[in-house]
Amino acid sequence: MNKKWKKRLAQSGMFILMMLVGYGIGMMAGYAAATVMPGKPWLTIAVLLVMLLVWEQLHVVVHEAGHLVCGRLTGYDFVSFRVGSHIWQKGADGRLHHGRLTLAGTGGQCLLSPPPMKDGRYPFGLYNAGGAMANFLLSAILGLAAWLLWPQPLARVICLEGAILGVAVGLMNIVPLPLAAVANDGSNLLALMRSPDVRQALWLQTKINALLASGLRLREMPEELFPDIPEDALAQPMVMGSAIMKANRSMDAGEFHAALTAIRRLLEQEQNMLPLYRAMLMCDGATLELLMDEPPALAQALEAKETARLLKAMKTMPPVLRTKVVIALLRDHDLEGAKKLQEAFDKAAATWPNPQEIEGERELMRLAEEKAGKE
Repeated sequence: MNKKWKKRLAQSGMFILMMLVGYGIGMMAGYAAATVMPGKPWLTIAVLLVMLLVWEQLHVVVHEAGHLVCGRLTGYDFVSFRVGSHIWQKGADGRLHHGRLTLAGTGGQCLLSPPPMKDGRYPFGLYNAGGAMANFLLSAILGLAAWLLWPQPLARVICLEGAILGVAVGLMNIVPLPLAAVANDGSNLLALMRSPDVRQALWLQTKINALLASGLRLREMPEELFPDIPEDALAQPMVMGSAIMKANRSMDAGEFHAALTAIRRLLEQEQNMLPLYRAMLMCDGATLELLMDEPPALAQALEAKETARLLKAMKTMPPVLRTKVVIALLRDHDLEGAKKLQEAFDKAAATWPNPQEIEGERELMRLAEEKAGKE
């Protein structure tokens, strides 16, 4: 089965799951509205809608907490914990620091650093499955609570609502689905079980993320964390992530020609690249093309419908804003527009969790300003 049909099958399965969840919660809401306060059904419906939002956020927190607990149980070190756009990250001083970071296609994220590899192996199963396991556990507890509260119809329906939503969240994360801008836990777990290249890629990326949290820039990290990636290994999205980090390191080191060459090579692997990776890589490539007086093909490609939609969801991310500033300065020659974008960048930078990354973005924008001043 090719990837196109796999995606269609996954979309159909997701649609059926959402229909079943909606049907189940709708039936319970109708029952509660008719039995709890028959004279004021709208009040019961309002309570259930509010609780649905509460359960949604709670299951995100529980999911990420599941990754955290299971990772720590298997020897991982804490790096960061994000819910929505709020991120708590362990800094070089060992203290937690709060920042803001939004990643399209995710409601949260728990990043941990794995223990040392032994003979190319390290524990990964419990860490990756822990989120869905936590959702299923909470759903079981809520199901038991609903049974214990059976004489209380509203409380019973509220508990069942949370239980059904938790099962749905768990399934959407643990069943491998080629749907989102980023791979879900099930897709990652399946790839890790099948491929030593993927296991190495995850280990390297988590170590790099830990060093970023400690304050290092990519160019300051050990070169062995950025190995050359053979062409045939790029079929795995997680391995592609390692290749992208290597290109990012070249860019951070000022090796623009090597970085742009690598980016163009990676963008040729369109069928193996997650949409989020592709959009961010195109941003970096567009910046480099303009700084190097290359035809701005990637800047133009950023305006394609799907890419533009994804970038809109990440409009407050510093790399996206930096790219827009460079385009405004060097392609559109729009100084006023560039100034407004730089103000938006400064606002986003104030709460970005890694200040050294902001330093690198500002260096690129200064190069663009200098270049624009000479034209």
